[in-house]
Amino acid sequence: MEKKSIAFLMTIGMMTLSLGTIACSSNNNSSETLSDSTSRSTSSTRTQDLKNAYQLRLGMSEEQVKKIIGDPNMYNDYSWSYATGFVYFKNGKVSGGTLGSLSSQVMDSASSSSSTVQSKSSQTPENSENTQKAFAQSFGQKAVDRIQKMPSVYKTAQLDATTMEYMWNSGHGIMIRLDTADRMTNVYLYDSNADYGKGRLLYSGRTIFTSPKVYNFYN
Repeated sequence: MEKKSIAFLMTIGMMTLSLGTIACSSNNNSSETLSDSTSRSTSSTRTQDLKNAYQLRLGMSEEQVKKIIGDPNMYNDYSWSYATGFVYFKNGKVSGGTLGSLSSQVMDSASSSSSTVQSKSSQTPENSENTQKAFAQSFGQKAVDRIQKMPSVYKTAQLDATTMEYMWNSGHGIMIRLDTADRMTNVYLYDSNADYGKGRLLYSGRTIFTSPKVYNFYN
């Protein structure tokens, strides 16, 4: 009788162990299936975001941007980075970017603002040629790295292997700055009828870079 009881208990133990193994295997398979499903859902969302990017508009809030294209991969107070481009912010509102039509919106806004300012105050001293030259000189003498750190203010583009272009809406006309490989900077007043938009030359000078630190060594 005692031997039969021991055999019965061993049988129950083996059945319990077998059921536990089957349950673990089932749970693992369910986890893998859930993981795969989540991955596909994320991929589908990213594809949809590329289409939604054309819904972005200047002046939108950060929350509105998230609703349209989701959370950024990387971000700071001025720029959000996505897989295919950037969105720039100023005071928590969209001020530009490379996604969708944001770049075109920035240029259209700048052209409209410049035309409005010039039409309203074309007779005032502030909009005189001397004032434009003063603004152009200030623009042309800014250090290159300082300009490149402010994408919400200055639009940057590389025209070719030897020339960098920076555009700025000064409030007294849109200005184009060209930095060439020989370290010369020229600033022009934007003219939509001129080649490459280069209207009247307002400033010409040496390109300025941030001065490197000087270390003195003594023997």
